[in-house]
Amino acid sequence: MLAASDIAGTNTALNQLGRSAPDKSAANLAFFEARLLKYLRACEARLAHKPYLAGAFSLADLALYPFVLARRELLAGVDGVE
Repeated sequence: MLAASDIAGTNTALNQLGRSAPDKSAANLAFFEARLLKYLRACEARLAHKPYLAGAFSLADLALYPFVLARRELLAGVDGVE
């Protein structure tokens, strides 16, 4: 599942840009936020038809949770991501 595997890298980029980068470019933050939302929407679309990301409950489901939890503020009120 490509979207699930790309979430970690995108989330890391957001953390680095938001916390550590000397130049917090709004355009770069917006780019990575949009990219993260795209991946999370892909996961949500898959979960609309199946109870778990990989068919049966697996590490993929567990791995996704911390990223969703960490980005609650970003996800609040976003269509297509619960």
